[in-house]
Amino acid sequence: MESIKLLQGELNKLSDSATENSLYTPLTLFLKLFATEINHPYEINPIVIESLVLNNVSIGFPDLTVKAKYHNWQSIGWIEVKNPNQSLDNPVFKEQFDRYKGSLSNVLFTNLREWALYQWDRNDKPQLVKQAHFDVRQSDNDSKSIKELLTLFLQGKPLLTTTPKKLAVTLAKRAKLLSRQIEETLEYENTRPSTQSYLRDLKASFEKTLIDDMDSHQFANIVAETLAYSLFLGALEYKKLKRKDTFSIVTAGDYLPKNVPILRELYSLAVKTSDRHDNIKYAIQSLVEQLEHSNIEKIYSRFKDHKITEDPVIYFYEPFLHEYDKDEKDKRGVFYTPKEVVDFIVRGVDHILINSFNRRGGIAHFSEDHPEETVHILDPAAGTGTFLMSAIQLVYEKNVKLKNLGEHIFIRMFSDVVRKHILKNFYAFELLVAPYAIAHLKLTLELERLGFSFDKVLDNERLGIYLTNTLDDPDRVLDDMPLFPTISEEAKLATDVKNKKPILVIMGNPPYSVKSANTGVWITGLMERYKRAVKSERNIQPLSDDYIKFIRFSEWKIENTGSGIVAMITNHSFIDGLIHRGMREQLMKTYDEIFIMDLHGNTTIGEQNPIGGSDQNVFPIKQGVCIFFFVKKEIPNLDLQSKVYHSELWGTKKYKLEALFNLKFNEVKWNRLLPEETKNFFFVPKDSSLNEEYASYPKVDKIFTQYSCGVVTSNDQQFIDFDSINLINKNAELLKDFKEPTIVNYLYRPFDIRKILYQPTFLGRARLNLMKNYLRGQNIGLICSKQFASHKYFTTFISNTINDKSSQPFAPFYNFPLYLYQEFQGEIVQSSNLKQEFIDQIKSKLEVKTLSPDEVFYYIYAVMHSPIYRDRYLEQLKIDFPRIPFTTDNFKFDKMVILGKKLINLHLLGENPFDKNPTIFSDKLKWDITFSLTEEGKIKPDTETHTIDDIKYMKNEKQLFINKYAYFEGIKPEVWGFYIGGYQVIDKWLKERKRHAITLSADDLLHVMKVSISINETIKTMQEIDTVISFPLD
Repeated sequence: MESIKLLQGELNKLSDSATENSLYTPLTLFLKLFATEINHPYEINPIVIESLVLNNVSIGFPDLTVKAKYHNWQSIGWIEVKNPNQSLDNPVFKEQFDRYKGSLSNVLFTNLREWALYQWDRNDKPQLVKQAHFDVRQSDNDSKSIKELLTLFLQGKPLLTTTPKKLAVTLAKRAKLLSRQIEETLEYENTRPSTQSYLRDLKASFEKTLIDDMDSHQFANIVAETLAYSLFLGALEYKKLKRKDTFSIVTAGDYLPKNVPILRELYSLAVKTSDRHDNIKYAIQSLVEQLEHSNIEKIYSRFKDHKITEDPVIYFYEPFLHEYDKDEKDKRGVFYTPKEVVDFIVRGVDHILINSFNRRGGIAHFSEDHPEETVHILDPAAGTGTFLMSAIQLVYEKNVKLKNLGEHIFIRMFSDVVRKHILKNFYAFELLVAPYAIAHLKLTLELERLGFSFDKVLDNERLGIYLTNTLDDPDRVLDDMPLFPTISEEAKLATDVKNKKPILVIMGNPPYSVKSANTGVWITGLMERYKRAVKSERNIQPLSDDYIKFIRFSEWKIENTGSGIVAMITNHSFIDGLIHRGMREQLMKTYDEIFIMDLHGNTTIGEQNPIGGSDQNVFPIKQGVCIFFFVKKEIPNLDLQSKVYHSELWGTKKYKLEALFNLKFNEVKWNRLLPEETKNFFFVPKDSSLNEEYASYPKVDKIFTQYSCGVVTSNDQQFIDFDSINLINKNAELLKDFKEPTIVNYLYRPFDIRKILYQPTFLGRARLNLMKNYLRGQNIGLICSKQFASHKYFTTFISNTINDKSSQPFAPFYNFPLYLYQEFQGEIVQSSNLKQEFIDQIKSKLEVKTLSPDEVFYYIYAVMHSPIYRDRYLEQLKIDFPRIPFTTDNFKFDKMVILGKKLINLHLLGENPFDKNPTIFSDKLKWDITFSLTEEGKIKPDTETHTIDDIKYMKNEKQLFINKYAYFEGIKPEVWGFYIGGYQVIDKWLKERKRHAITLSADDLLHVMKVSISINETIKTMQEIDTVISFPLD
């Protein structure tokens, strides 16, 4: 073919040192001619995209964008070119190639020797559809394969999307590529600080008004996501107006909503930036082209003409975020609030307004004659505006009876309500631009669906949704920003709402994030009210969770108004968390009535449906949730006492949502609680009948002199390993100044011993003051938690080494060592960690002259393994360190000491440094468990038979398979299902090795067998304990 000869001729003109850029022109000429030779129906024009260079690496868009002359020169494919001396399999290209083929539907990679064509399949996943080995520099090649590949490539067409979900996924893929262009361009411009940069200035504006110290990736994500939504909004308006001009990068901004000036200004800045950088321009262009090839009319209809029980955005926003950046979606806590939940909350607020605030119109109540009676509403974490949409629908429902006056009159009257009440008195705050844009779109479409027209609104009439950080100081003075004036204007309007509007209702679904980024002086100061009562606690970090800050903001605003309602769905940890007791006490001081509907669904603490069956969350998250209504009346309760009511829903997600859909607020079975009768002010029912009995026993933290939470490395991957040599190798640079690094055994999880690089300066929380007692001499320590949530999560274990804090946020592991080791006159001296005065008290009770710390320690361990003890004091054990009942019966005490020692020996797998007597682990003939291979497994190598693949337990056969070739036999169901803390012991141990792709050694296999034996004997011993002692003590 002449085209190939042309390409060969052009390449022969290049020197051996020619750069990649010199290949673009020959390729462009070649493709144009090749298209004519295969009679391509349209003229082809490959466009070279100039790349920026950062740290000697090209960044940006694929090198060539191939356009075809139809529908105003549409992009049909993209080509990434590498030098012939560079293999396409080079790992250095993987990230770049993955990014391109995941974002572009028809992309070709070539080094002029290898050719690889990727196209999307029906599920929008990139597939290698054609590969060719054709070195264009050689004249004797068979050109058939390259002809077929390039013909297939040039047949590429823009994807046609006809549904909101399909469009969302496709736009998200293109937006991901745009985000990368923005991030890399910003980093490039940061290397040239003297050059004007719209991106750098825009980032500075965002940081001043929205998110302090955002990194480049976060900024790029926000901008790219917002541009995608802005173009989508523009395309909707363009199709709605049925304009004849071309929808393009230049004209798209003209169709953005005039009453949302931030979007117009942001888009204008993006266009100015794209004029300077081709990589950004063509990434935006790919979004525009995708919208041009979407059935926008059908998608618009799907948004607008929805059932009143539906939220149309769920078909677009959720799939967009899932595809765009699932990790960021989860990190933000961005989860669609089910409409049944939102509507229940809005109906509940309406009921309270009518019955407790004498607002006869409920949520629709407004009065021009008596403006102080008007209901002002705020959603402080609006997301996509779901709560305001529900409120608008309820206002419409309350007015719909006026339709009997005639449709025309009704529409005019409803439009009057919209202008005088909804647009003036319904407010919402949102921190992120993308959901802010979607909220404006959704509520605009909903009001239009209900009959209101935005075509007739005045310039100053708009939806009261503002782009702002709710938790920012309302008295903060904002500077004008010449580059982005609308964002500062928006912040000022939001500040006006915070400071001046008499908000009567605050409702929504605030974000949940323990590691809150909202650490401003103002909100931190407000939070002191909730922290005051627990200042002495070791860990009050949960009180800094974002959702609690939103509750505190809402309380501040309602107090400023003087009365009002706060109604939300949030993380439910505050209703019974021990650390939240001061918060609950303060809420009772502020509000006259508190209604809690616990929706449960907490898989983190393993909540179990008390009537059996499944219990599911209404969100796709592990943390349980609740709905609450806090009511501060205009006229307080006569007795000035806060009344707290509780209700709950257990069951499947479907059941809970159906119940909320059908429930009215006044039909809920609200049970009155009396939190003030306990020091913890629980907002859940508690059985306190045994409190006095239980409180008479000594608490473990009062029995021991020293104790501490376990170690937190802050980087487990770096400082913990299964092998000491691996630890040294991966920390070689850190250890270059250490002659003898401290690498010791580490109890990572129950029965899971690993190695830790224990250099305190490297670790987040080394707990050296306590853990040194394991480095200086032999020791054992009681491991327990301060609280737990159900039977299987009660934590009692033993350690003879340093231990981890654990991954259980609700129940970290505390360590109470038996002995302390201190330096005295150059020697290490051992002393008991049990308080001597406590041992003396026990001696007096037992009427004995001698009593060793070991005996008391073993007794405590036995008591904490008593099933009767755990059941009887279940509620009390949930909220603080265990209290230990001590018998006065010598025989029972001695028997419990023996059983406690036996348990410790079992849990240390026979490695108790203070008891060298033989154990069951010493006699393998007593083991009733084996490791076996299937017939097929017997001919397989260890790398297959000893590597964990599919963990499967066969209950009837008592067999535990670790892959299809190998299994343990003799593991009883109760052993397999045994929990310590939040961990199903054997399952957790195996899964950890699977996660790290470890091939099990002979020692590992023996370890699993030992653990199985230990658990089996533990269950027997626990039953025996209950035959020795019962509670309450005689």
